[in-house]
Amino acid sequence: MSIRPFPTTGRSTVQRFGEFLRFAVVGVSGIVVNLGLFYALTRWATVPLEVAAPIAIELSVLWNYALNDRWTFALRQTAGAQLTRLVRFHVVSLGAGAINYTLLLVLARIGWWDIAANLAGIAAGAAVKFGINSSWTWRELAADAEAAPFTLPQGRIE
Repeated sequence: MSIRPFPTTGRSTVQRFGEFLRFAVVGVSGIVVNLGLFYALTRWATVPLEVAAPIAIELSVLWNYALNDRWTFALRQTAGAQLTRLVRFHVVSLGAGAINYTLLLVLARIGWWDIAANLAGIAAGAAVKFGINSSWTWRELAADAEAAPFTLPQGRIE
């Protein structure tokens, strides 16, 4: 499976770029959710950074999935059921979340301000998320048909 930022389906470049922009807006809203909860947990509830960060990441993952499913990729005819998309999005996001969490801890330990370290982690994890989610999580039926072997009425040729 190749992963491209803009899958080669029937979508125009303008449509794909629109999806990318919506994905970015959702990502920014997820950053607000992540940082807001992280700040509330670490400053007001005095939850340790090592516990607060995964909680904030998880809530932002669920937030981003809901918005991406209902807004960013809403016009796509996808092959997977909603639960399948949620699991796939979660896998991609947990990988990006692991990058976020690791970079946050490393940068905070070397003296970075924890909010700046968290933002750096978020940016590092976000670089691959659109391409993977666009071509795997919300893969279009047309993209599946392009990858399928040629079929004749009397049988399949592989």
